[in-house]
Amino acid sequence: MVVLSILFSILVTSLRANELSEGAQAACRCARKFDVCGKTCHVISEFYEKDEDCREGTVKGLCGGEIAMDKTYTEICGTQCPDEDVKAACRCAKKFDVCGETCPAVSNFYDKDDDCKVAVEKGLCGGKLPFDQTYAEICGVDVCPAMDPSVKAACQCAAKFDVCSEDCAAIIPFYNEDESCKTATDEGICGGKFPLDKSYTEICGDLCPKSDKCAKFSSKQCRKNKPTCKYNKAEKKCVEVGDVTVDKCAEADSKKSCKKVHPGCKWFKRKNKCLVRTQN
Repeated sequence: MVVLSILFSILVTSLRANELSEGAQAACRCARKFDVCGKTCHVISEFYEKDEDCREGTVKGLCGGEIAMDKTYTEICGTQCPDEDVKAACRCAKKFDVCGETCPAVSNFYDKDDDCKVAVEKGLCGGKLPFDQTYAEICGVDVCPAMDPSVKAACQCAAKFDVCSEDCAAIIPFYNEDESCKTATDEGICGGKFPLDKSYTEICGDLCPKSDKCAKFSSKQCRKNKPTCKYNKAEKKCVEVGDVTVDKCAEADSKKSCKKVHPGCKWFKRKNKCLVRTQN
């Protein structure tokens, strides 16, 4: 009976969120924009002057009528307006790449992350989070994108062979060395599911973070790799600064600032400009 009661409550909340008037939907959007989903009706009046949705939600006089005074916006609007608990579940799902799965998936990571612990301990599944929707649907694809299996395989391959900063074709040389590389290549994702002008870090996010190749250099080695590395005296480590460009050097307007903008830049006195240092 308890389970049936919970499921009925979810169904009613879901239907209610879909049947809200235009004014109530505006109030939901306002609450989400200003991150007050966990608060009750009157809070949106604070943003009356800042946003059209907030103005509409306030002037309609919804509080105490269509929107109950003792309910939070999450309770009224459903997943259209996630509170901190729901956001924690979304972060957990993204971190562990289960955006394409439904609510219980985060319980597998209970001991690994505080956000996952919140999602489990607060009993969100069957309450604030529907059982029949994926995290991509609940959180939005901008927050928790569901990754295609072949793209995920490509990300795993790129991470394994340290080519995260390169474009799609970089994994092809490893076709016979790893199953994930073979899967991604056979699927022909380059130019289709995987844009040709994007790096693996841009597409895969935390699954394939850009490695700082300069971090392993000593101060002496760092200075030898000036085009892309710079020694940070305060932190006593070599850091990656990326490739030097004409535009980057042009940001400097003096010899002093030229030295700071990028190690690959040099101040040319006769031209009175900061330009890309010529390589010997």
